Amino acid sequence: MDDLRCYVIMKCVLSPIRITIDSLLDSQEKAMEVKFYTETDLCRPIKATTGSTGYDLKAYINEPITINPRQTAMIPTGVRCVIDDRLDMQIRSRSGLAYKHNVVVLQGIGTIDSDYEGELIVMLINLSNKKYTIEPYDRIAQITFN
Repeated sequence: MDDLRCYVIMKCVLSPIRITIDSLLDSQEKAMEVKFYTETDLCRPIKATTGSTGYDLKAYINEPITINPRQTAMIPTGVRCVIDDRLDMQIRSRSGLAYKHNVVVLQGIGTIDSDYEGELIVMLINLSNKKYTIEPYDRIAQITFN
């Protein structure tokens, strides 16, 4: 009998992680897959806690990047992915970053199409009146699946 569960497989530099998402499939569908490839294990998308819905994306940068007030920045993540065409992947703001520093994903929610295989780049905007500095490997956004 076919496995009716959805497996999201994250292939990383050191070891793969398997996550199960049951609610995305009806009883007639087959398993879907997402593969993440990272430049280093340090930029691997992870859940901060067992209760987290999203997987944190980190800044894959060599030195700090400062975003001036009301300015935007394109932040590389070091993550590439292959997405099943039945799955919707979104990049969303981190609530702590938005609440504490007023730094959010520029377009609100960034949708990743199934045919996109390049590096995930996060477009951030600083809506505050203060400069905000992103350090290497800071958590800057999160990935969710629908």
